[in-house]
Amino acid sequence: MQLPSFIHTLRAGVAETNTNWSFSKGAFEQVSLITIWGWAV
Repeated sequence: MQLPSFIHTLRAGVAETNTNWSFSKGAFEQVSLITIWGWAV
């Protein structure tokens, strides 16, 4: 395995993980807001 391609793969994996984490965090916040709003009403 070449080092440059390894680094590229690693960076792609990190970027994908960050994207998935941000999406999950956003979805979790939306669900929390909906739950709180539904409970308040």
